[in-house]
Amino acid sequence: MSGFRPTNTGIPNLGNTCYINTAIQCLSHVPIMKVSVIDNQQSNGLASTLRNLFKNMESKHALTAFQSSLPSEYRQGTQQNLGGFLEYLIYNVQTLKDNTTCEMKCKEVCLKNNTHMRVDTSVTNYMRFVIRSQNFKVSELFSSVKHKNCRECGCESRISHSRTFTTSPAVLILDVKYSTGVTFDGEYDLSDRMIKLNDGCEYRLMSVAYHVDFGNNNGHFYAICRVGGKWVKFNDNTTETVDILPKKNSYILFYQRC
Repeated sequence: MSGFRPTNTGIPNLGNTCYINTAIQCLSHVPIMKVSVIDNQQSNGLASTLRNLFKNMESKHALTAFQSSLPSEYRQGTQQNLGGFLEYLIYNVQTLKDNTTCEMKCKEVCLKNNTHMRVDTSVTNYMRFVIRSQNFKVSELFSSVKHKNCRECGCESRISHSRTFTTSPAVLILDVKYSTGVTFDGEYDLSDRMIKLNDGCEYRLMSVAYHVDFGNNNGHFYAICRVGGKWVKFNDNTTETVDILPKKNSYILFYQRC
């Protein structure tokens, strides 16, 4: 992508800021997100400090300026939830939010009485899903069977749930922190979830956020991102190349449409 240059520059920890560092690394290694932030000349404090940080990842001044533009809960030196921080950034930085929408159709079928419900909705082009599943597979993201009450007939039964799309979103952000046994690959094909086949159904994994839980509400975030043809681990200001992308402790996955 024109204007996108991956970097292997680490970010210093300013005191419980590993979740901020991880978010910045993961977002900045999704080309469409980095380019949209750098190319947009929005002048509000958060957007401009994020743009400057994306341009100068090695600058401690750029990092402190960005942190100073955040709400107080992200400036007080306490550990915060990465998912909540990402949601805040995407909602408040217009260049990350992206006004383009795609239509998603959701259908639930009660396998006992064959009753079904369909909901059509427009969603942002940068889609974030929170996944709660055992032995979760990305390949089965938009189709599942769950035990719950049917909203139509009220029975307790197995409900088949599926999602389909009229157009494919530019970015898929999959929050898998509530899942166990997560399985994912470097590529993902969305074509079987499209109402009509069109170009742009294939996705590439660009970055993964990880969380190591030390117990007693203590933990540490780090990122592994695609840099050229390699995977690079960003652990605050320390970087190293990794041969195998681990599944254990995976927290959030960032896919971009090819």
